[in-house]
Amino acid sequence: MFLLYLPGTFFIGDFCYTIMLILNKLKKKKRPLKVALIGGGSFATAIAKILSENNCRINWWMRDKDSIAYIKKHKHNPRY
Repeated sequence: MFLLYLPGTFFIGDFCYTIMLILNKLKKKKRPLKVALIGGGSFATAIAKILSENNCRINWWMRDKDSIAYIKKHKHNPRY
């Protein structure tokens, strides 16, 4: 299982490297990859979208309960 903590300050190079690392790991596994994602910002949302499209199981923790309820119902982050 990967644990991703995505603070507000995040560089594009780090983001691309993180995604590349996870997708390479995913190609080697026969089972869905489990990822824990902490944060509800734009980068966390982008990573959640990419991983969910690549058959990953995501445990996503966010602070804003309204955003959590919206994401569960509409399948996208209302802020991004």
